[in-house]
Amino acid sequence: MNLRGLGTPQDAHRAKEGFDVVLRMADQGASMAQECAGEMFEEGNGVSRNYAIAAQWYQKAADQG
Repeated sequence: MNLRGLGTPQDAHRAKEGFDVVLRMADQGASMAQECAGEMFEEGNGVSRNYAIAAQWYQKAADQG
């Protein structure tokens, strides 16, 4: 929401902080964060679009149910 200014003023710095938190949590095994990381890479939000990496994150989340 910070990235696009939806419901809050647009703030790229806060958006980047949020993306960093998601990636840290995904690395620690949080399945919801892994799904969000997949979406980030699929859509290119806060990271370069990369479908292969998106698929890896989605698979890690799916493996946890």
